[in-house]
Amino acid sequence: MPQGEKIALRLLSRRWLTRKKLAEKLAARGIELQEIQQTCQRMAQLGYLDDERYARAWLREKLAAQKWGPLRLRPELIRQGISPELADGLVKEAFPQGEESQLALAVAKKLSASGGSSDWRQKLGAALFRRGFAPDVIWRVLDLLAKENFLDRQ
Repeated sequence: MPQGEKIALRLLSRRWLTRKKLAEKLAARGIELQEIQQTCQRMAQLGYLDDERYARAWLREKLAAQKWGPLRLRPELIRQGISPELADGLVKEAFPQGEESQLALAVAKKLSASGGSSDWRQKLGAALFRRGFAPDVIWRVLDLLAKENFLDRQ
């Protein structure tokens, strides 16, 4: 068995990796480019390397944590080696109509649990934006919280 395959099997036995991440790890261990390509192809044939499976599992984990919105999830998937087309499709699938607003509202309520201040809208809006929520979703959530006097009840 080629050295690249031995290393790949050891790496993939610990955790799922994308094709890009596996190739980077093999290259860091001194494996030649041609062997890296062959190893990645072989691991995919054996079912040990599947970018879509990796992306779905990673996305499920991040969505369960309820911290990030689609504008943060998509580039993070791409950074890990998921194709932009696949990342777009999976993020759209994860956020059907209205889901982003519901998640943003839940995140906003968690973030605002520490109490309000006079500039709560600005701070909460900035925090939601950093977590990857779309500006229109942020405005709707902030308006809803203001109408509910959510921060006044803290």
